[in-house]
Amino acid sequence: LFFLAGSSFCFFVIVPIALDFLMGFARDEVVPMITISRYISFVGALTLTFGFIFEVPLVSFFMTKIGWVTPVFLAEKRRVAIIVIFISAAVLTPPDVVTQCMMAVPLIILYEVGIFFSKAANKSRQQ
Repeated sequence: LFFLAGSSFCFFVIVPIALDFLMGFARDEVVPMITISRYISFVGALTLTFGFIFEVPLVSFFMTKIGWVTPVFLAEKRRVAIIVIFISAAVLTPPDVVTQCMMAVPLIILYEVGIFFSKAANKSRQQ
């Protein structure tokens, strides 16, 4: 469900914005020449990336279940996580700030949701 939500979010929100941004560089001297294979590669890579990124709450849940992390640890490392999120978003997206932020902001929200899931897993683990 999370993977489908991330893929759908990417396909319907991120891809149109990213393509508009990249097509904005077109001028009389510079004509964009998009091939089907490059379009599918671009959209496929972004969609898969967002699908996997949206799995963060489940990863937090299972890592808490097996005892690797705690909700307190995740909350304490929030600042480091935000920096890592923005660096990861810069690496995983095309070289524009708009797409980077559109990946980083949902990922920060998902990190917070992951802390909530971790709390739920921690309660069930202690019982």
